Amino acid sequence: LNYFFRYYESSKDPEAKAILHLIKDIFDLEKLRTQFSRKGFLKQRKNRAELIFDKLKKKLENLIRETPGGLAFGKAIVYTLDNRNQLVSYVDHCFAPL
Repeated sequence: LNYFFRYYESSKDPEAKAILHLIKDIFDLEKLRTQFSRKGFLKQRKNRAELIFDKLKKKLENLIRETPGGLAFGKAIVYTLDNRNQLVSYVDHCFAPL
């Protein structure tokens, strides 16, 4: 997240902004906590997060083809794609923080 944010702040690249919006959408899912039971929250967060993570993955896979891996933006993309399984695993744990 930090690499994407720093890159966006210095470049104002619309692609980085789109990635930051998807990340924000993931964090915003935590607001559902008060609207559902524990079980309902887990189900809602998992279903919605999977859609967002899929969009994020597709966007990153497209961007990595045109972004040099040595740049901070490229490193952030590679890190996120390489660690996707760990990043999405939080949705399986009802009250695990992001």
